Amino acid sequence: MHALDSGYSKDMAHVYYMGKTVEGALTMSFKSVGGGYGKDAMNVYYMGKQIQGAITVSFESLGGGYARDTSSVYYLDSRVDGANPWAFQSIGGGYGKDASQFYYMGKPTNGTNPWLFQSLEGNYGKNTPHFFK
Repeated sequence: MHALDSGYSKDMAHVYYMGKTVEGALTMSFKSVGGGYGKDAMNVYYMGKQIQGAITVSFESLGGGYARDTSSVYYLDSRVDGANPWAFQSIGGGYGKDASQFYYMGKPTNGTNPWLFQSLEGNYGKNTPHFFK
């Protein structure tokens, strides 16, 4: 068995996440892309479960639980509604932003300016003059 990162491993016949078989994963093309995400030539996976509709060829992990492809942004295994994949940035602690919106754990926040926000230690954030947890 060959160990990959983020809990994935594979042998000649199967791909595994934390020792459990990843159903439908193609062993020869499978690779871990970090943060619990993996992909093969046909599908994208988060923690061993397929993410429906994700575009394999452009899919990348952004860190902090976020990922994107050319059409969508994802937080863990769910699409982030309204997020612009071309402008999206993960800024740590569950926070992310695009050109017009700020997100916490994949959900938009109201009244937060994405250009003024700073991620602070311990899942705190500051958007002058407000603080978030």
